[in-house]
Amino acid sequence: PRGGEVSATSSTSETATSVEGAYAGAGGDVPDGAIEMPRSTSVNQYNENPYQVQSPSGNLTCVVSDYHDGGMTCVIRSAWSEGKQAVADIPESGEVSFAVAGSALDWIAGEAPSLEYGQVAYQGDYVCASEEGGMTCWNTKSGHGLLMNADGFKTF
Repeated sequence: PRGGEVSATSSTSETATSVEGAYAGAGGDVPDGAIEMPRSTSVNQYNENPYQVQSPSGNLTCVVSDYHDGGMTCVIRSAWSEGKQAVADIPESGEVSFAVAGSALDWIAGEAPSLEYGQVAYQGDYVCASEEGGMTCWNTKSGHGLLMNADGFKTF
């Protein structure tokens, strides 16, 4: 976790295929037909234009930042505003961890480009697939990732 954040590592032995609702290819390589994740057109507090996508509803956002440790951070905005567990980090190696305090929204730069339902985007070893049931994101090297939607996170 980054400065000031408290985290708890997920302790799940589930695989992507056992997580109900997860994208069918989750945990594997970048799927054929995936598009490159776009950079934000605005800058975050670190004066960078991070790679980021959001769900069509705007509730789910994931960012791959040059500034941070090379991982992906995902936010459920509705949960954040309700004070619920809303931030997850997918590291380059290891399992997903959850930030329960901190400034995760600082990594996000304004409005993220929308990843429409049925689209898949990648940046380096990170992939996100947008579907009506939520957004599934993972690291292709570790195979770890998550399905997130308004109900929360399911990790694999």
